[in-house]
Amino acid sequence: MKFGSSLEQESIESRAQLLQAKQELLTTDLQLDDLKLKLNDLMGLPLTTVLDLDPVSVESQETLPLEECVTTAAASHPEILEARAKWRKRSCSPFGQDRYLVPMWSIGRYSYQNNVPFWPHPSNSSFPT
Repeated sequence: MKFGSSLEQESIESRAQLLQAKQELLTTDLQLDDLKLKLNDLMGLPLTTVLDLDPVSVESQETLPLEECVTTAAASHPEILEARAKWRKRSCSPFGQDRYLVPMWSIGRYSYQNNVPFWPHPSNSSFPT
């Protein structure tokens, strides 16, 4: 291969890569414009409204363990501590404990009328035989 033809080939390849990069940039810009139009439509703004969007920040806040969050919340709100104290005081008496439940029963019955008022259905146990 001649020296001049390899330079021509590299020039053509680099120009093709440049055009491909420009096409990807154009495609991305069109997608961004479409998404901005959808956002304007969802927010009820005129479609021609220019939005100045902030860039997405990659920084994320550290999440704290649940116990630490509960401790911080309880310390900053004294009414939570008061409610816990009242609950503990109430749970000391036998009637205030959660374990003490009054037994309650309910009885129900399903009546089938079949367009006849107050006539029991044959599947009912109270049907006279």
